Amino acid sequence: MMLLKYKELLLLLLSIFSVHGHAVPKANLGFSVSGTTIYDGTGAAFMMRGVSFAYTWFKNDLETSVPAIAETGANIVRVVLSNGAQWTKDDAASVEKVISLLSENKMITMLEVHDAIGVDDTEPLDKAVDYWIEIKSVLQASPTPVLLPLRPSAGQALGIKCTNMMLSVSVAQRRLCCGRVRRQWTGTGAARCNTGATQPLAWAKCAVITLNYLQGKEDRVIINIANEWYTKDNADAWGEAYQAAVKKLRDAGLTHLFVIDAAGWGQYPDVIPAAGPAIFEADSLKNTVFSIHMYEVAGKDMTAIKTGIDNALAINIPVIVGEFATTNNGQPVDMDSILSYTEETSVGWLAWSWYGNNDPALDMATGAAGSLTTYGEKVVNGDNGLKATSVLSKIFD
Repeated sequence: MMLLKYKELLLLLLSIFSVHGHAVPKANLGFSVSGTTIYDGTGAAFMMRGVSFAYTWFKNDLETSVPAIAETGANIVRVVLSNGAQWTKDDAASVEKVISLLSENKMITMLEVHDAIGVDDTEPLDKAVDYWIEIKSVLQASPTPVLLPLRPSAGQALGIKCTNMMLSVSVAQRRLCCGRVRRQWTGTGAARCNTGATQPLAWAKCAVITLNYLQGKEDRVIINIANEWYTKDNADAWGEAYQAAVKKLRDAGLTHLFVIDAAGWGQYPDVIPAAGPAIFEADSLKNTVFSIHMYEVAGKDMTAIKTGIDNALAINIPVIVGEFATTNNGQPVDMDSILSYTEETSVGWLAWSWYGNNDPALDMATGAAGSLTTYGEKVVNGDNGLKATSVLSKIFD
């Protein structure tokens, strides 16, 4: 039976996923950027609409919180992790569990190291980088290519390498690999389907998708390198440190989309136009976006919100609002303007946070699967909230 050779598989990848007017996504089918737009692994534009979940402090609530967050319509969850510098370290196995559960609930995972918060020394940033390199085994699976028949017979297994890998991921992911093309997934551990494909090209697509799962999780994992590292409004120091961080991560083989928080606890967006282009150029894959945390400084009113977003977008690199709420440190935040202007400018956002804050005003819910607070109700059901604006990534179709 005819087999796809590795080079032929890559050529098929390029032809199948080409999109007119936009560069083909990276060969790993992960997230990519072009101009101010973020694209998912299928080549579709992806506008983040999500929530932060403080996993490192509420590990036992993962299985309860994730389905509850999925009910809000969120397409991404920003997951708080610890590298052990300040809190209990989240090891590779726990991170893999988080990614798997979020994928099963059709949400993208954004991972962030929280331990570097609010410091100016580069050592905590370096340790955050080292953490990503340490756990990259769960962020990047084996790149071994899988050779699959163009037209498999009914009930034929996907091949031993594919089977072994598919057994390590969710049933939903196995269905995506198998059932999309051959339509009837048996649900068995052997990764079999009931009927053979009638179109060789359709089965080739499944081969490409399968290869993607073996290459890594770049299509469903985004790395927010360090939460709110650097407190000052010094673009040079912030920029130089992140140039080094990005280079080190790329040299280690991590090909994911990177998110970099602005300086000043994320609230000094002026560093983005000042030093952002140099950071982006330091990224060998040109696959980095910037994040503004909009609270009582960057999100105090429409003028601050518009200025921060417009100036960041002016360098032709994507920006997101990585955190916001209705209040912070007892001071108001213009959340309505954040939601309306991000919708107007197609800028992604993630609300802080699901629950568990020292200040309950920052809680979207009253517990892991609790009812929505007034704040949470606005984020979820408001005019520009999750229900109205969130679209799931096409990788879950």
